[in-house]
Amino acid sequence: MSIEIQKWSGNRRQELARFLARAFAQDAAMRAMVNANDDNAVGRMTKWFDLTLKHWPVSQVLVAVKDGELVGSNIVSFGNKPPDWQFLLIWFAQQCIAFGPSVPLNVMRHEQKRLETYSAHADLVIEFVAVDENVRGQGLARRLFDAAYDQVHRPASVALETGNPQNVAIYHHMGYQVVARYEDDGVEYVVMTKSLDEED
Repeated sequence: MSIEIQKWSGNRRQELARFLARAFAQDAAMRAMVNANDDNAVGRMTKWFDLTLKHWPVSQVLVAVKDGELVGSNIVSFGNKPPDWQFLLIWFAQQCIAFGPSVPLNVMRHEQKRLETYSAHADLVIEFVAVDENVRGQGLARRLFDAAYDQVHRPASVALETGNPQNVAIYHHMGYQVVARYEDDGVEYVVMTKSLDEED
């Protein structure tokens, strides 16, 4: 059966949170952000993603489904629009209850560095992309990116960052160019951007 990409309905939030947590469990950047180690990475990230998805606009979450199972996701934001203050207030309070103040403060510090670097100037920001290992190599990541691009009027600028050096070559192959690098909490982040023309 084919893989269908659709906007997330808001249902199966915990399942999506677990899927993303498993995908990012070995990611140094996410581990640093949520203060995770080998013993608790999936559990902490599942809770973090669950609380974040609870208030994230569902229209900015794409999911890939095969035979009723989640096999991919792409979470985006619109970088030229500041986050809703109510979202930030509720999210911060719930993160503090779940983790104590260190995790939301880590995220806010990181967001400040990121905003200084690029996201305030991008029409679309690719936040989190994950593809199930059982369907990798079938072009699903590119399809998730294309579905995200369809959410903006062109011409448009797209930005992303990665703390995984292996991803740089993959994104470069997809047309992204390195525009900046910065360090946060011992992780070097590479910032990449891409322009979407009218005909893309």
